[in-house]
Amino acid sequence: MQFYQTIKSYYLALVAIVILAMTAQTAWAADWPSYITDVVLVGGTEQEAQNAKSGYSGYTWCSNSLNYGTGGETIYIGYKTSNSADTDGGYITDFIVVDAVDHNPPSSVYCKGHTYYLCDAAGGDHFANTNHGNLTSKATSGWNIYLYYTKANFSDKRAVSSINITIGEDTKSGSIDCYKKDGTLLEENISLNRNVKNTPFVFMHISTATKVNRPNPEPTSYINLTYNGSPKNLFSTSYTNNNSGTVFYRLGDTGSYTTDVSSLKATKAGSYRVWYYSGASDYGNSSVDYAHLRNVTIAKSPNSGATVTCADALESAGPSPSITGTNLSTGAKTYKYSTSQNGTYTTTVPTTA
Repeated sequence: MQFYQTIKSYYLALVAIVILAMTAQTAWAADWPSYITDVVLVGGTEQEAQNAKSGYSGYTWCSNSLNYGTGGETIYIGYKTSNSADTDGGYITDFIVVDAVDHNPPSSVYCKGHTYYLCDAAGGDHFANTNHGNLTSKATSGWNIYLYYTKANFSDKRAVSSINITIGEDTKSGSIDCYKKDGTLLEENISLNRNVKNTPFVFMHISTATKVNRPNPEPTSYINLTYNGSPKNLFSTSYTNNNSGTVFYRLGDTGSYTTDVSSLKATKAGSYRVWYYSGASDYGNSSVDYAHLRNVTIAKSPNSGATVTCADALESAGPSPSITGTNLSTGAKTYKYSTSQNGTYTTTVPTTA
């Protein structure tokens, strides 16, 4: 008796050969968070401050004046963000204010183990050039307070993502601190109107986040990879990072990072999670918090030229089918049988009469 058989496999479908070219992709810029790269104070009369803003395209401006309620000059703070700055030294990581005592603030101060720089000031001549951005400029009294920033790396891998100026004593908690010129702490959570009589409290708050270290340009991962039984590179091995720092990679959610992009290989069909970041070696080795995720997929192989054969079954033995063809090394093969060519096929092996 001649038996007819078909095959059905999750991995092996009888389809035409499709040749898929191995192409590459990079992450969209929007995938990366933005942090503050530049900051400026504009001040003077209201008109001078507003006019100065026009020279800073792309900046976000806090609506409250830092000199609110003092009767002095109007002062606004603006900042610019980016998600593609140099990962080491490109983003602002902290702010402080310094009581300079007089109207001649130092261009930088060393504080908390880092160098902080005097914030740029623009606008009216008195505010920008005579008072050098004094936050109590033309107030009747008050400390001579100046704003400073740093782009130094902190142990918590922070970057500043936004600034908020709040009004009222109940908004004090979490605001920035004031230091002396020698870097010693003078007062925590200081009001920017410190010692200006009969004025509301004004506080500066910053939001920080763990910095995601971005390579420039993006490393290139491959798409349209298809299983063929051989190991495949998941990322292009031809890559140069233009940002300072080295690019580190990790295949999967655990284990150590490596600089060897050629080690990112896989053979079996499936989706592979690759984490990467740019920076010093202490960024990201213990956590994916500092890295960026890219999913790379190896597709299942299309079957080609499958042929099923089965010798005539004798009364003393059941059928013993076999299969040959292209790309048949993966997947479970399931044989179905029927006692007639156009009959119903099942997995039940026919027995001899």
